[in-house]
Amino acid sequence: MDERQSIEVIDFPSILEEATTTFNELLRMHSLYQEILETITLTMHQINSYAEKNNIALSSQDKILSLINKSELLMQEITQRTFVNQISDEISQRNKSNEDFTEP
Repeated sequence: MDERQSIEVIDFPSILEEATTTFNELLRMHSLYQEILETITLTMHQINSYAEKNNIALSSQDKILSLINKSELLMQEITQRTFVNQISDEISQRNKSNEDFTEP
C-alpha cells in the first residue's frame, strides 16, 4: 500500500464552519439564558413589591426572597464569566481587522 493513499485529507474550511456555527449557537443560548433569568428575577421582584405595597401576606415570601437572591447571584456569575464574552470580542475584532484589509 502506497503511503500517500493512507493519508486522510482534512477539510479545514468545513471544520471551521461547523465550529463557527456551533459557537454562534452557544452565544445565542447564552443570551437566551440571561434573558430568561432576568425575566424571572424581575417577575419575582414585581410579585414581592406588589404584595408589600398592597399589604398582602405571602406564605412563601422567604422562599421568594431567597429565589430573588439566588437568581441575582446567578446573573452576576453569568455576566462575570468572561470566556464567552472574550471569544466573542476576539471574533468581532478579527472581523473588523479583516474588513479593514478588504479592498472595496
